[in-house]
Amino acid sequence: MSAAENKAVFLSYASQDTEAARRLCDTLRASGIEVWFDVEGGLEHGDEWDAKIRRQIKECVLFIPLISASTQARHEGYFRIEWELAAQRAMGIAGGVPFILPVVIDDTREPTALVPDRFRAVQWTKLRGGKVPPDVQARFLALWSQRTGAQNALAVAGRGSPLLPSGSDGPPPSAFETAKPAPAERSVAVLAFANQSSDRDNEYFSDGIAEELLTTLQKIPGLRVSARTSAWSFKSRPATAQEVGEKLGVAHVVEGSVQKSGNRVKITARLSRAASNEEVWSRSFGPLELTDVFAMQSDLAQTIVGELRGRLTDEAAASAKAEIRAQVELAQRGGTKNADAHHLSLQGRFFATRSTSSDVVRGIDFYERALRLDPAFATAWADLARARIWQGTWEPEHAERFAQARMAAERALALDPDLASSHAALSQMMQRHFFEWRTMRTEIARAVALAPSDAAILTDACSSSYMLGEWDRAIDFGRRAVSLDPLNPEARLLLGVAYLFSGHIFEARDELRRAIEISPEGIFAHLLACMVELEAGQPEAALALAKCEPARMHRLEGLALAQDACGRRAESDLALQALKAEFADSSPYKLAHIYAARGQPDDAFHWLDHAWRVRDPGIAWTKVAVLLRSLHTDPRWPEFMRKVGLSDEQLQ
Repeated sequence: MSAAENKAVFLSYASQDTEAARRLCDTLRASGIEVWFDVEGGLEHGDEWDAKIRRQIKECVLFIPLISASTQARHEGYFRIEWELAAQRAMGIAGGVPFILPVVIDDTREPTALVPDRFRAVQWTKLRGGKVPPDVQARFLALWSQRTGAQNALAVAGRGSPLLPSGSDGPPPSAFETAKPAPAERSVAVLAFANQSSDRDNEYFSDGIAEELLTTLQKIPGLRVSARTSAWSFKSRPATAQEVGEKLGVAHVVEGSVQKSGNRVKITARLSRAASNEEVWSRSFGPLELTDVFAMQSDLAQTIVGELRGRLTDEAAASAKAEIRAQVELAQRGGTKNADAHHLSLQGRFFATRSTSSDVVRGIDFYERALRLDPAFATAWADLARARIWQGTWEPEHAERFAQARMAAERALALDPDLASSHAALSQMMQRHFFEWRTMRTEIARAVALAPSDAAILTDACSSSYMLGEWDRAIDFGRRAVSLDPLNPEARLLLGVAYLFSGHIFEARDELRRAIEISPEGIFAHLLACMVELEAGQPEAALALAKCEPARMHRLEGLALAQDACGRRAESDLALQALKAEFADSSPYKLAHIYAARGQPDDAFHWLDHAWRVRDPGIAWTKVAVLLRSLHTDPRWPEFMRKVGLSDEQLQ
């Protein structure tokens, strides 16, 4: 039997781990996966047994080594021969094609694991004792089906998302725990501060104090600070410091509480070691008048930076304090000393970051009230620009909203030319409405230079780069963003898009799966995952994903694409007509997408021209969209590229 015909998974383990291997084997077999489990073979160790094992490793579709304290303790063993044989075979397998799937069954860590180097080049899965939760079982089934060509890769679609089992509360990002190296000592996560005020509506204030601390620390050179989305994912599901450290890859955690009553506030903060929850430093501030909060915030940031640096590097105290004070003051530039304006801006950020239409409108109102009190409040102008971009992207009056966003960002930069968030906002509006591509590239480059550790800016840089076809830069930015913000579905989604457009199908599938795990109800991820399966030649899997897309507009697009790929043109036509009836004016680019994929170039160019006339944000995808490739040989293609400013010579 050839390797192409085989459908077996090979389990490799030390004899001490037989029970864990048996549990894993039983779970895989229950999914319909064929497993080679040599303990059942009945052969004594000898030439015949050795030849069988070598043949199986040569022919299996997936190789799963179980890594544990037992394998660490045994410097010799037949499993080590199996591992080396698998590593040698992997050298001849194309990058991105899954083959070796290391499984850690205890607390063994990757940096100290005694394994072939090839094992470190792929994702590790942690399954304590060989017990497999349903979501990991689904992942193994998908990978196995992907390698064997089976069509049941996403058979779980009938139970909900094909990539997340029914009944999951989502995140948990713990579904695929990856063995990671020890975090950098100067790394920290700032968790949302607890609101201990009698009035629950004061949550905006406790959130704001923590977020401003996080933002300040993010700008300090030499510190690695987990981004807000990931750090605050624990707000609704409390976790131990150790869990936070493991999930976010940080060595330290900052926690705190805020008690506000009228114009007086009391704030406590604690810095601890994540691995042990050992307290490094703690302090209580107040009760303070609101006008004293600015000094407290500066003091708090300086103290935390000092503790991280002083304890860990033994720097000279006097010079270190002066340097830290200067860095914190620089990081807090662009703010306000007007307590009322500050108070209003915290409320604005609280609502604007919720990303629903009504909340964003409320956030904008608070920002504008803050700016009436302090027109020189640069960061509030930058935040207002971001909120207006959100409005412009999703509301019909997008031209007016983007004009307002541009005015706000330019006002912020006039006040502070080195405000990274304003440069990033300008880049985003060039991408989504004004389509000034070289300005987009210049502005995001400036933002990254000013804030190289800001995950949100790196995510913007990822999207800006892949829209210009700059794949290596896009993937690098995306990976850096995910490293800083691993529990942010948008960061993983955009990295997945970069992988998809650059032809890295397996990596794209993995990142989009993770985005869906983190936010099962998040819009757009299922549609993108549908496109990945279409690229992979799996139309039924694509259809299952399209059906799970929560946003109707994206769901109709996915259904039209996938039904057509499945050979069901009538069903595709129904979805296409519904999309046209409801969204032709707001999203004509989607119609161009579908017609191009269906091999109808005249209709595709008609809707591309319409998308350009109405400034559909989808235009930004035109140069690199995989579903438009059928148009690239049409003589109208280079003409359209020049019209929208995306021809190669125009981008130089």
